[in-house]
Amino acid sequence: MTSWLGSFPTHRSFVLSPAQAQGYAAAANDPNPLHQDPALARALGLHAVPVPGMLIMGLLAEWAQEWPVTVKQLNVRFLAPIGETEQLEAHARVAAEQDGMATIRLSVKNGPRLTVLGEAVVSPRPARSTAAGAPAIPR
Repeated sequence: MTSWLGSFPTHRSFVLSPAQAQGYAAAANDPNPLHQDPALARALGLHAVPVPGMLIMGLLAEWAQEWPVTVKQLNVRFLAPIGETEQLEAHARVAAEQDGMATIRLSVKNGPRLTVLGEAVVSPRPARSTAAGAPAIPR
């Protein structure tokens, strides 16, 4: 089914550090105190400060850069909070291929708990040009 896709990494482990979550929140100008305050997280019944969902999505997008594809679209659905320092296991599988595009299904688990579901729509990565075939840059 995936003649052009070939093989790609179908599993990735992630562990998010508090520094990563805080750095992302600062860079994204995320003022949500829930992403920064352990006491607030505990008061709301969470065992750890939850990381911003877009950080998780960014990690999935970064992982996709290792695949032999161009990601055209990436959608995720967050099913449960993910706390700092939690071990995450991401899995990918080709769900469909049609008209030179493929749909890759993504799932992220924290232990047995499913935390994220997603899909990436991808196409073959264009061949890179070599220096010998590259046009000269005018000066």
